[in-house]
Parts: sequence; structure tokens; C-alpha cells
Amino acid sequence: MITEDTIVCLCTRQNFELSHRQALIDLCQTQRVQWDTVYQIAEQHQISPLVYHNLLKFSSEGLNIPPAVLARFKKAQIRNIFIKKRTQAALEKVLALFSQKGLDVMVVKGEALSRLVYERPWYTVSHDVDLVIRVREADLSEADQREILELLDEFNHESNEFKEHIEYDFYEHHDVTMNNILAVDWPRIWAEAEKIQIKGFDVFVMTPEDMLLAAAINSCRKRFFRLKSLCDLASIIERYPNLNWPTVISKAHAYKCNTILYTALVVTQATLGCHLPDGLAANLKVNQLRVLLVRYIVNYLSRRLTLSNLFVHSENATLKRTLSWPLFLTYATYRVDLFWPKLGELYAAWRNPSPPVPG
Repeated sequence: MITEDTIVCLCTRQNFELSHRQALIDLCQTQRVQWDTVYQIAEQHQISPLVYHNLLKFSSEGLNIPPAVLARFKKAQIRNIFIKKRTQAALEKVLALFSQKGLDVMVVKGEALSRLVYERPWYTVSHDVDLVIRVREADLSEADQREILELLDEFNHESNEFKEHIEYDFYEHHDVTMNNILAVDWPRIWAEAEKIQIKGFDVFVMTPEDMLLAAAINSCRKRFFRLKSLCDLASIIERYPNLNWPTVISKAHAYKCNTILYTALVVTQATLGCHLPDGLAANLKVNQLRVLLVRYIVNYLSRRLTLSNLFVHSENATLKRTLSWPLFLTYATYRVDLFWPKLGELYAAWRNPSPPVPG
């Protein structure tokens, strides 16, 4: 990683301790920093508001950040706060409809983390709100289906960062199951889910243990080196010091994501740092050969490539996702029993290509 990568990693954390501050000062005093690049990396990895929040703890003269770069950071922060407020208004409208129809709904991924893990919801950038509706679509009446889908589709017909986007699934979420590749136990997730209030409406959220597993799975989907996903993982572990690791490990085995969890945590530790329990690989039953392979690829990619090189753009269409070096890590992470379902997903994507996203 380059100097600018290290600066971004130091600032991608809620708990910005004295050791991180001193490391940042030392780096800026001994290295020539391209602050435009720092901003570009932070913006690309969807954590520029959090990085800016931590940079503001120094005087601009102390780090020699050009005013023009600080202005770009500030503009990105204000834009994200604005988008979050618009999204909350849209979410309130959707929750009102679900409440009226007596349907349970769960917020997952970024929206849940914004409310339960992050001190401020605008620290990281999310391009949508993810909801799971506690009903099978086939069990809804035609009238309810039409009314729900019409309302939700209001927020999804434009691909525009200033428009609200609400992604939804019925009963389970395809991102968490990786399009049904993983054996995620959604009945158990619903049974153990906790209830919170959003604008006076009851909403379900996953337990911290399931939240961690969902974040690890999402990190795998992003090929492990997207800082927002890694920040999610590190922040969950920090926010819940009494996390029930035996439950996490047991569920990781049941969901068939034990090697995914292990790899996501190894990458998080290597980039942002996080506290992990002793004997994690052994308890997750990741064999020694795979442990060595995962750690070798993570170290190799971290040394040879920049965070910009490691970033992978998301694509809705499976077969349009670009080939990249982190793809080797992704496939090194898959258990043997996941390859056949993965091939089935690729075949289905080839036979039924996704329609273009409206612009």
C-alpha cells in the first residue's frame, strides 16, 4: 500500500486513538502526501465523511492539507448528510405502509449499522436501504402486492446518487444468502431478531452475531478490500465487546460461511486492525493449507497493490463484474461445497441476463 492508503486506513475508524493520531502525524512529517489521492481513495471506498471527521481533529496546518481538498471532503460530508435525511423520509413512508398492513420488516446491512453501530449515520456512504419483509411474496394478496411494489418502485426507478433507493426482498435477503449459495437460516434469524423503533414504527434488526456474519458475507461480495465493508466489521466488533463468539462460529458453520468469515476478519485485521479471539481459524475449522493460502494472498495483495487497484466496482449483472486480483482471494475462500451452487448461479446469469439499469 502507498502512503495515502495508510492515511485513509488510519482515519477509517470511530475510535480514533492517540496512537492513530501520532502515526498519522509521523507519516505526514516524513512523507510527501498527495492529499487529492487521499480524498479520492476515501470517496471511492465510501468512507470519506468518517475520514474527514477524523482529519478535522487536527489543524489543517499540522497536516498541511490543502484547503481545496478539505473543501472537497466537507462537500462530500454535507452531500451524504443530505442523502441520509432524504432516505430517512422515504423509509418512514415505507414503514408506515407496512405498519398499516400489519407486516413485519427488518432493516439489514448499512441501514442497521447506521442505527446500531455507528455514532453518526453519515459516517459511511450507502447507496440504498436494504429491507426484508417478513412474508413470502406468493402469500400476499394481489392488491397488497401491487400497492407495496408500486410504493417501493417509486424509490428505485432512477440510478442517481441524490435519489432514494430502497432495496427489498421477501422473507430473506439475496445479498446475505449470496443468491442462495449460502445456507443462511432465515427462520432462526427472524426468531432471534431484536426490535427497535424508527420514527415510532417497530422494526426488526439482526442480533450482533448475525450482523457480523452478514457484514463478512457482504465483504466477500465486494471482494474483501472495500474499506466500508471492513469498517463495518471492525466497528461491530468494537461496538459489541461481549459478542458471543461461540454463537458466531456455530452459525458460520451452519450457514456455510466459515471460511468467508475467517478471510473477512483476516483482511480487516491487516488493514484497519481489530481484536479477534484466539484460535479463530481452528474453531472455524479452516484447514491449515487454506489458512496459509488466504494469508499469503492477503499479504501479497496488500504489499503489491493500492487500495484503488483493489477496489472492485459493483455491478448488478453477475457476468459483468470485472476480473481482478481480489477475485483469486474470493475463490480461495469458497468452501468446496459452494462451488457447484456458484456455477449454477453463473449459468443462470448467462441464461437470463439482467436488464440494464435505467439511467
